[in-house]
Amino acid sequence: MSATIAPKVRLPESAPAPTRRLRQVTLPRTPMARVPFAIVVATILALGMVGLLVLNTALQTQAIDLRQAQIQASNLDHVVNALNSKVNQLRSPAQVAQRASALGMRPNPYTAFVLLPDGKIVGNPKKVTGEELPSMVYATDAQMQEVAKADVAAAVAQADAQATGGH
Repeated sequence: MSATIAPKVRLPESAPAPTRRLRQVTLPRTPMARVPFAIVVATILALGMVGLLVLNTALQTQAIDLRQAQIQASNLDHVVNALNSKVNQLRSPAQVAQRASALGMRPNPYTAFVLLPDGKIVGNPKKVTGEELPSMVYATDAQMQEVAKADVAAAVAQADAQATGGH
């Protein structure tokens, strides 16, 4: 390895010596310049904290409203399901036969049809006495009253359950 040596530079001897001396320049102290900056920073932080508090409060309020709406939707869903069940029960052939019997209707083995465009009757219509099909058992009036009382009691219980919030 070879080391390079830089040549020494010599000042000419005729150069005058520097007459001025360097002195340190002091900057004026301004402690008040930091105060407005600190106030601005503190204000920004305070506004940020207030904004977070407002946002958190709004989110909590919306969460409570959402939960209440979900509970109400659940209760309404239960009511719809109960009503659908009741409709399906009342549509059953046995229920239709019981209610028809309560209205004085009897099954007619002698079917006849009326054609609507011209009013023509197809078949042999006969009035029934109710004794044509003895194998069919009809509900008595007392049985129908018991069914009606049970329906009223169920409706009252359901209304009470809804009024107390389903508990």
